[in-house]
Amino acid sequence: MDFIAANIFQWIRVPGWADVLFFSILVVLVYLYFTSELINKRHLTAMVLVAVVIFLGANIFLNFQQKSPPIERRIAIFPLSINKDGGDNNSALRLAFWDVVNQQIDRRISPKIAVVKSVDLLEIVNGDSVGDPHYCQRIAKLIGADDVLIGDADFPQKGNLHCLLMRVGKLDTLFEINTAVAPETIAAEANKITAAVFDKMGIREKSAANISVKEINPQSYFYFLQAQKLFSDKNYPGTMEMAGKAVAADSNFAEAVLLLGKAHFFSGLKQKENGKLPVESFAAAFDCFSRAIALDSTLAESYAFLGEYYIHKKRWSLAEWNLKKALELNPRVARIYLNLSRLHPSRFHKLGFRDETELYRRAIEVNPCNQDGYLMLADYYLFQNQKDDAIRTLESYLKINPNSVPVLMALGKNYMLKRDVLKIIEVYNRVIALEPDNADAFYNLGVWYYNSDDFENAEKFFQRAVAINNHLNSHLYLAYLYEMKGEMDKAIEQLRYRIHYRKGFDDEFAEDARKHLYELLHPDTEDKK
Repeated sequence: MDFIAANIFQWIRVPGWADVLFFSILVVLVYLYFTSELINKRHLTAMVLVAVVIFLGANIFLNFQQKSPPIERRIAIFPLSINKDGGDNNSALRLAFWDVVNQQIDRRISPKIAVVKSVDLLEIVNGDSVGDPHYCQRIAKLIGADDVLIGDADFPQKGNLHCLLMRVGKLDTLFEINTAVAPETIAAEANKITAAVFDKMGIREKSAANISVKEINPQSYFYFLQAQKLFSDKNYPGTMEMAGKAVAADSNFAEAVLLLGKAHFFSGLKQKENGKLPVESFAAAFDCFSRAIALDSTLAESYAFLGEYYIHKKRWSLAEWNLKKALELNPRVARIYLNLSRLHPSRFHKLGFRDETELYRRAIEVNPCNQDGYLMLADYYLFQNQKDDAIRTLESYLKINPNSVPVLMALGKNYMLKRDVLKIIEVYNRVIALEPDNADAFYNLGVWYYNSDDFENAEKFFQRAVAINNHLNSHLYLAYLYEMKGEMDKAIEQLRYRIHYRKGFDDEFAEDARKHLYELLHPDTEDKK
């Protein structure tokens, strides 16, 4: 009974106006009961029961109406296989064309079909192999794709491009076509390819009216593609420069304006992590997101990032409105679900999601390449002390992308909590092989050895982390180690250094350093601050 009752109350997700209407009806019925001779106790009971049934039925109906449709099929659009000898102009033109094809398929396809775009696969695939159908089939199986679209531009003349749509299971070719790409034909050719994909997959567009494709400015797109690559490498200053050039070349290029905003936004988040106030970066990001929406009100990702901006500003109603708008435009944007999970549960319950895990799983379902979905789900499991579930989640992503350093770092953290020495060493050796200058990996190993009372190795790893990028928290541990060795001057120096580089008011490590320094300098008194 408790389970049934809990689920009934989870269904009550109608907006506030319906609640007001329902309770108003109850008040009127009660009033009529006391003031009218026409309504007796039996009539009142019957009418209240009818009102309750209608109310619950409406809630259940709206719950299923509002929830995003399940994914029935998935298509993966692989990055373009391009001959580097083809010349920069031809290469940029064909890459621009392929990006437009990605956008058109994603915007016009049914919400029940997930689209894994080329940009999602960039970090996963080997660029030299994306023209090989058998290689694409293997990757497609890992991400659960039913169909793959491959573009091969291995012939430089006239910007020609070979497109191939295949069914993954037996690599059946659904269609293949050669197309000549020129600046003035990109829009028309992209529409032609998109229509052919829908026809051969046997699916209908989500709207009867095709979304129009604006004419392409090749120079602007050349900058935009460079900015995309820099953004995927987390080079936000470089992204700002190139995206700024793309916008300068074409001020109506909404995707470039959005990318510029994303670079400002992530740059601001990085500043926030380092204890700085990201006022200017966030203001620039807000301007770009708003401008991108003004240029193209159908671009769901703009609303998703504007919603995320409002989350950081703690303006929850505006965050909810923008995220719901993004969901309405394109329910296949994984970031929407991850941002919804940051809101109070009452806000995402309205959309039919019971808890954060459903949102994380939905993000992974719509885009199996979305690394953040796996990390957030694993963090949730870890918080619930479900370490094995967290490890399984991370391992499932590593099957898709075995070289993901953030996921390997999270996996190492879980194994440290499980005290699995062999796995800890294996995982961090993989990280260091991929990124020899990853200071966090050396720091985490230092913490492991420190907690295992192997102080000699701990000191080596902390010193290595400091040597790489002056890893701040390593200074605190080095202070403890120097204190153990009786080298008090060195310990005090390390503590003062950590205090000096405090990351904002909520920097717990800096506060620990301050308290410990006080204890060392005033051994006969207590720190009452």
